[in-house]
Amino acid sequence: MVDTVRRRLSTWNNNYLSIGGRIILLNSVLCAIPVYFLSFFKAPAESFRREGEELVWKDGWAANLNEENYRLKKKIVGNFRGLTLKENVEDWWIWAKKTYSVKDAYTEIMEGYHLLNIEDQGLVAVWNKIVPLKVLVLVWRMWQNKIPTRDDLIKQGIAAESQGSCPFGCGKEESVNHIFFECLIATFSWSDIVRWLNIKGVFHNTATQNFYLFAYFNNSGRSIQEKFLVIWYACVWIIWKRRNDIVFKKKHKLGEAFIYDIQLTSWWWLRSKVKRFQYSFYQWIFNPKACLGWNDGYKVVV
Repeated sequence: MVDTVRRRLSTWNNNYLSIGGRIILLNSVLCAIPVYFLSFFKAPAESFRREGEELVWKDGWAANLNEENYRLKKKIVGNFRGLTLKENVEDWWIWAKKTYSVKDAYTEIMEGYHLLNIEDQGLVAVWNKIVPLKVLVLVWRMWQNKIPTRDDLIKQGIAAESQGSCPFGCGKEESVNHIFFECLIATFSWSDIVRWLNIKGVFHNTATQNFYLFAYFNNSGRSIQEKFLVIWYACVWIIWKRRNDIVFKKKHKLGEAFIYDIQLTSWWWLRSKVKRFQYSFYQWIFNPKACLGWNDGYKVVV
């Protein structure tokens, strides 16, 4: 699969693409491959057997599956149980008691998201369609520990060891975990979010675990959780922007709380990408749970 994708990508063109452009190109190629196969491949005839007038799938049609795919296979095969074969009637594909389509197949596969292990769930969840691509790239690189923080630049010989301290002035060495979750500036920002949302909990000092813990604060469904996680992305983005303002523009705004920028940024992303999110910034500040549709006894104040 990797070799096939590599052959389809133009090597001379990749050198001129940004990271975001490369991700879009890879997504388009990788997404097109399964959709292409789903659109015309039929199940092989030897995968079925008759039991009277009932159609049954043989268990050997998909061997050597891992645990997650085996569960997904059982769910899909279950849709064919009870299907009766009739003579002199043209066959057609059905899916969940309606006409088969690629979109329905894709939806069925995505519903198996909760069957993935926690690491794979995170890799899927990190690509939030509400959040701008440049922020998603930042978070993805953060999870891979590929952000050019000062500790990494020192390891590469780009910066001297004397330049490794945190830009926020806490005196400790800058690293991915430190700049986003351990520095006092970062911890104050996460604490402000907790108070704003009126939730209780503690945050981990690594990117993946912090993301999981924040996501578990809301279990009201995938759609609401996706909107809820926009706040997490906004916090990471604002911390990184303020850090870069200090490093590259020499703008020190340490006296200002980050929470206002986090609220404004998350509200703007939701207003731009979610059609039903038509709340004012005032409503968002004072009733974030109600604006998200989080059923916690809150109502939107008009």
